[in-house]
Amino acid sequence: MAASAKPSQLYAKELGPDCIACLCRQYLSAAPGDAPWELRSAYMRQALSAISEGSRELTAPEIGHKLDGLLREQFGVEEDRTEEKLRLNELVMGWEDDLWRKVVAAKDPVALAARLAACGNYVDFSVQESVEEDVLARFLERAGADEGQGGPFSALSEALLEARSAVLLADNCGEVVLDKMLLRAVKRSNPVCEATVIVRDGRVSGDVTLADAAQVGLGEVARVVSNGNDVAGTCERLLSGEARQVLVAADVVVSKGLANFETLRGRRVGNARTFFLFMVKCELYAREFGASLGDVMAVRGV
Repeated sequence: MAASAKPSQLYAKELGPDCIACLCRQYLSAAPGDAPWELRSAYMRQALSAISEGSRELTAPEIGHKLDGLLREQFGVEEDRTEEKLRLNELVMGWEDDLWRKVVAAKDPVALAARLAACGNYVDFSVQESVEEDVLARFLERAGADEGQGGPFSALSEALLEARSAVLLADNCGEVVLDKMLLRAVKRSNPVCEATVIVRDGRVSGDVTLADAAQVGLGEVARVVSNGNDVAGTCERLLSGEARQVLVAADVVVSKGLANFETLRGRRVGNARTFFLFMVKCELYAREFGASLGDVMAVRGV
């Protein structure tokens, strides 16, 4: 579905109450329960300070990056999703052939591939501890059956089929297989379009890195470059020179997931037509976009 409201908090220059509360829930209890209470108490005070001070100038992914660093420094806590990422990539790769046949048979293959890629954004370890395979399969089945004409996914399809260069900002493993399918559909219908995928430089929860991209064969359909940092989302000031160059030069930018949306919302990316693809996973987005939890969105950017 498309955005049906004029978002307010989503485009504010400082974090709103929903995002501040979410960061508090996520990080205040993140210290190991067996750590001395003095250390846990000190960590909580520092975390509250980082959230409070950062909420006026930083995005939620940037504050989360600071707090992840604090957890590593004080407790040696570092999330490692390597095995889960490998498993999810293998899982979705196992569905790839069947999904591709549906894409090719669709009236608008690129629009359907984009809808499937948006459904893949269900994969998100910042929202849930584990990914339910049957839930992901149901989302993809529902997307495959929904071929409504017009609307934001058709607008994205039209933009990609007119583009000579496109950049996809990758998000999570598992869903990256569906991103690959989207770019494959674009290449099939618009062979002159040069596609680039920008991935994370370091380990960020379930996010795609160069190694993950290689596992799913992403290089078969696009150039793959690192963004030069390990912050969730796309912070322009932290981008590598290569990533910044291809991003600014793109005709179309497809931004996957909520972290990329949060770090790029309200910002112009060169002269590109920007589209944000994601699944609604919190009440803030549901309320601001007039959507329901589990809806997939193709939102036109600045």
